[in-house]
Amino acid sequence: MPVRPLPHELLEQARDELNEDHKRLEDGIQHLKEWISKQSYLRARTEDQWLATFLRGCKHSIERAKEKIDMYYSLRATATDLFSFRHTDPKFMELLRSGGYQRSRFRRRYDGSFSSDDACPYKEVGCVRTDYWEKKIKEYSQWLEEDLEYGTDETLRPGEPKTAADMFGVDGSFRQLEFD
Repeated sequence: MPVRPLPHELLEQARDELNEDHKRLEDGIQHLKEWISKQSYLRARTEDQWLATFLRGCKHSIERAKEKIDMYYSLRATATDLFSFRHTDPKFMELLRSGGYQRSRFRRRYDGSFSSDDACPYKEVGCVRTDYWEKKIKEYSQWLEEDLEYGTDETLRPGEPKTAADMFGVDGSFRQLEFD
């Protein structure tokens, strides 16, 4: 499936800020598809639009896009509690249908003081349009179901498998910590 064309304003912005042109985008997508096919541990989407999003997010740096794709799918494999929910799960639908959210009345700033109510007025409870989101979930049902099948098989990764500690831990070693 080809990449959706950008509106004129966004096309100009992509040319100016990302140095994007049609040939460069096509070449980058093809390169990423070939790279993904050679990674035995990686089960990733290869739709042109999906890969174009990664390329644009990395300003068309193929190496950075590869790292981002690898990290995205590795994170999905290591943080399964966040990414393995099913859109058909009754708990998910219950949360969606509740539609409620509550803002904190006290918004603490970094310096410890509170922000003014003028800057962020307090609202008791807001309500999102649940009918709209239920319709969207049903509309994208097939895509959401397919998406659960993508990720990484860390046992097949060359070298050391990635773990949550690798992604979120602290690299390096500390021989001595001094406190003031």
